[in-house]
Amino acid sequence: MNRRHLFFSRTCRCGFTLVELLVVIAIIAILVVMLLPAVQAAREAARRAHCLNNMKQVGLAMHSYHDGLGSFPPGWVEDGPTQATAPNLFGWGTHILPYIEEQELYDLFDFDVSLNQSPNINYIGRVITAYRCPTDAAPEVDSTDAFGSYFPAIPAHARSSYVASGANFALCDYASNEHQNTGVFFRNSDTRIRKIDDGTAHTLLIGERTGEPPDVNVGNFGESYWSGVRGQIMNGLSCYSAQVIAGTQFRIGSTYTYTPALNNKESTNGFSSVHPTGVDIALCDGSARFIANDTADVIVHSLIDKSDGQRFVLE
Repeated sequence: MNRRHLFFSRTCRCGFTLVELLVVIAIIAILVVMLLPAVQAAREAARRAHCLNNMKQVGLAMHSYHDGLGSFPPGWVEDGPTQATAPNLFGWGTHILPYIEEQELYDLFDFDVSLNQSPNINYIGRVITAYRCPTDAAPEVDSTDAFGSYFPAIPAHARSSYVASGANFALCDYASNEHQNTGVFFRNSDTRIRKIDDGTAHTLLIGERTGEPPDVNVGNFGESYWSGVRGQIMNGLSCYSAQVIAGTQFRIGSTYTYTPALNNKESTNGFSSVHPTGVDIALCDGSARFIANDTADVIVHSLIDKSDGQRFVLE
């Protein structure tokens, strides 16, 4: 055997055949498909934990406000029933700014004039991370055209992923149903802990509201804002109360929807989120919970009502 023949006979075959390469690619693809849901679930769990932590921080801020001023902040302030008076319109999110390390922003506001007037209109477009759930993909800021004499054009209005616990009626009927306020927050509310007859561990404080609930096309009244409401609720703009508080009913024309209380696809006025199975909420004792979509409506309604005699316990 000559030397050249010996060299080629001892040379090993290198590389992969096409079949082997395709097998490897297929295995990798299968592993990716198997791991991707786990990765996505881990990311969602982290986002939900972040959102829940925001809830706890807001709950603590509410209690700090209560300790300092003797009550929880108002749902929103509306001093006068007519357009000729200064309605203020600032919501609970503005009132607790000093307690979430936003004292500098709070000091910029002039509470002697309305939220939608100068200089206040220049600051309500500030995005506050404590009021944003990382899962909520809705725009952080939006703008609004002027609406007759009700309110001027608002060039930038920062959204919030959270609304306060409000009422068990349709918020578009707020002006006529104001006497039925059973929740902790409403117009000019000053709810004290001792007035929460069912106990703070059995009463809702705040909950999530996504800016883009699925399959909903009933107007923009479900968008929520940390600073307050755009215009005067008691002067023809009842639906806008949903921008700071939650209601468990919604009216489309003469038809009312009552259920489900969470993630109602026909209503933008309640509590909602883009978490797969439920909504983050905080109770009046400052604790935060994740409440599942299949929670009975009667439980959610009772948690909103601070004095209905029912004391449901969330796990």
